[in-house]
This record gives sequence, C-alpha cells and structure tokens, in this order.
Amino acid sequence: ALGESQCQSLKYITIEGFNLSDEGFAVIATALRTYSQLEELHLQHNNIGLMGCTALADTLRGWGASNLKHLDLDGNSIDDQGLQVLAAGVTNTKLEELY
Repeated sequence: ALGESQCQSLKYITIEGFNLSDEGFAVIATALRTYSQLEELHLQHNNIGLMGCTALADTLRGWGASNLKHLDLDGNSIDDQGLQVLAAGVTNTKLEELY
C-alpha cells in the first residue's frame, strides 16, 4: 500500500479497459475522494454509465477547489443524462480537457 505522503503527491491515475460497470466504478470513485490533488484521470473503456457518472460527480464536488485538468472517459456508456451530471460535478475544477 502507498504511504500517505506518497498519495499526497499522486498526480494522475489510469484505470483503462477493465469493464468495471457502474457498480464497480462507484467503489473506485468513492476511494478517489481523498485524492483532490489529482490533475489527470484516465478512465477509458470501463463501461461507466449514469450511476458511475453520478459517483464521480459526487467525488469531484467533494474535492472543493480541484486541480483536475484532464478527464478521459472515452469508450464508456455515458449518455446525455450522464454528461449533464458530470458537467455539474466539474464546475469547481480547472478542467481543460474532457474526452
């Protein structure tokens, strides 16, 4: 396991191609709540849908002022409703790129 000081310097996470589903990703999104220093999240091809978008948006809102600049959700099952939920969650970030 990473020590707490190592986790504080963590800047990017890639979780790609695991076909996690909404339920599996919701667990990960909850675990990410302590990583507000993240600048990049790469979450491609994990079968994330509305429930996963909701969990991620809740995490992002909980970060307060966030350093997140890059969010990659390419290849997931995100519809218009999921996108709206995400949009509400990223308002407090420094997001420059969304895929």
